[in-house]
Amino acid sequence: MAKRLKRNDLKCSRNTVLLIVTFFLFCKWSVFGQTTFNERYGIQSNAAQTNLSIVVQDTAYFICPLGSESVGINRKAFLVRLDSTGTDTAITSIVKSDTIEYFDAGIIKLRDGGMADGVTEIINFFDVSYGILRYNQAGNLLWEKRDTATYPYVSIHDIKERPNGDLVLVGIIRELPPNQGGNQDVLLIKTDSLGNELWKRTYGNTRWEQGYAVDVCRDGGYIVSGLDDGRVWVFKTDSSGNKLWEKRYGNTALGNAAPQGVIQTQDSGYIFTSGWGLNQAGTNSWQYEPWIQKLDSTGDSLWAWKSNDWVVWGYESYATDIHENDDGTLVAVGQERLLNPTDTTLPYKYLAFVVKLDRNGQELWKHHYFHPEASNSFAQHFLYRIEPTPDGGYVTAGYFAAPDTGTQDAWVLKLDSNGCLIPGCIITAVEHEPQLPRGEVLVYPNPARDFITVELGPQRFKDQTFVLFDLQGKRVLERRLNQPISQISLQDLPMGIYLYRVGNVSGKLVVEQ
Repeated sequence: MAKRLKRNDLKCSRNTVLLIVTFFLFCKWSVFGQTTFNERYGIQSNAAQTNLSIVVQDTAYFICPLGSESVGINRKAFLVRLDSTGTDTAITSIVKSDTIEYFDAGIIKLRDGGMADGVTEIINFFDVSYGILRYNQAGNLLWEKRDTATYPYVSIHDIKERPNGDLVLVGIIRELPPNQGGNQDVLLIKTDSLGNELWKRTYGNTRWEQGYAVDVCRDGGYIVSGLDDGRVWVFKTDSSGNKLWEKRYGNTALGNAAPQGVIQTQDSGYIFTSGWGLNQAGTNSWQYEPWIQKLDSTGDSLWAWKSNDWVVWGYESYATDIHENDDGTLVAVGQERLLNPTDTTLPYKYLAFVVKLDRNGQELWKHHYFHPEASNSFAQHFLYRIEPTPDGGYVTAGYFAAPDTGTQDAWVLKLDSNGCLIPGCIITAVEHEPQLPRGEVLVYPNPARDFITVELGPQRFKDQTFVLFDLQGKRVLERRLNQPISQISLQDLPMGIYLYRVGNVSGKLVVEQ
C-alpha cells in the first residue's frame, strides 16, 4: 500500500528547465495513510544531481528532498522523518537558501548516530559554492558549514565519513570560466568533523572529467568513480588524495552513464554502478543498459553484470547504488525502460528495479517496481539509494514522474530480504511482464473486466494453478488450469490492482468496472 505526503504545487528544476509540479511522498508499506503539508517545495529531478537518499535510524527512516517557495528563489533542503512502519511522517529540519539553485549529495549516517549531507549552492550564474549540513539522530540541524570560496562551477555528488569522523566529498569543479579555457574536473575534498576544509584536490586534464561517487578504503585512501569524456573513470588515492592508479571502462565510442555508486568490497576489490553506452539507433544517442562492474584490488575487471530483461535502451536505463551484504552478496538499485508486449497503446514502461547478485556476479533475483497509481502510463520510476534494515530486508528511496498527471513523486520502498513488499511473497507489487516471448504464460485482456484468458505455452502446460492476490498479499482467487487456454471469471472481484502467479511466473492484473 502507499503512504502519501502531499504538497502544494512545486517549482522544480530538470536540466535547468523550471517546471511546476505537485510533490507526493509515496511509501509502500502494509498500511495506508495520508498527511498534507501546506508549504511549497521543489525537488531536484535531474538524474545526475538527484540523490533522494535514505538513512536507517533505530526507529525511523530519514530522506532529504529539496524545495522552493517559488520559481528559482528561496530554495530549501528538508529532512523528512518516516517512522519504522511508514505510518507517520514529519519534517525535522528546513535549511533555507536565497539562491538561484540548491541541491544536495544525499544524507549519510555517521558513526555517532547523527547524519550529514553535502550541498551545492549556486549564488549567481558565475559564483557557486559548497557546504555541509550536520544533523543529530533525531533529524535536527546541528550546524551548517559553507565554504567561503566560490567557483565558476562546483557540484557535490557524494559524501562519506572516515573512521575518525572526518568527512570526504566528491564532485565536479570548474575553476576558470569556459571563455577562459576552464574545463570540468573531478573534485575531492577532505574536511574535519566540523566541516572545516583540510585539503582540496582536483583531477583532470583538458577533457571534461566529472566525479560522482567515493568510498573510504580500509587502508585510509579513497576509491573515486567518475566520467572522463563519457568513459567511466575509476581511480584510487592514498589518504592525502595522491593518485595511486586509474583505469577507464565502458563503451569506448559512446557515452556511458554516470557511475553514481562505488564501494570497496570485502575481498579488497571494488565495484561500481553505471549504464553501458549503446548505439541502438545507429548514432550516439546516449542510450544505456544497466551495468554493474566488479574490479580487483588494482582496478582490473573481474566480471560485469548487465540487465538481460527486454530493455528498450535509453537515457533512463542504468544502475545507481549498490550495497554489499555480510555474506558477500550484493544488492543494487536502478531503473530501465522495458518492452510492454501485451499493450500496443503502451509499448514500453519505465520501471525501477532491485537486483541481488552473488559474489561472482550471478543474478539471484531481480524485481521491477511501480507505483499502482502510475502503472498504466509512461511514468518514470527511479530508485537512487538502498540501505539494509535491522529485520534483514532493505529500504530504498527515489521518485517517479508521471507525465500524464504532471506530478513528480518522491518514493520509498520497504522490502524484505527477497525484495518483496510483503514478507514471504514471491513477487508483490512488482511488475514482471508475462513470459510470452519465451513460450510460457499469457494473461489477457489486461486491464480486464468480467473475465480473463490464461494461455499456457508448451513448456508450461502441466499441472498449473492460477492464483490471484490483492496488494495486501491475500489470496482472492485460485483456479486449476487443465487445458492450454482457460477462461477465468472475475465477476466477484472488486475493481483494483491484483498480482497473479502461475508456477514461477508472476505479473500484475488490473480489474476495471
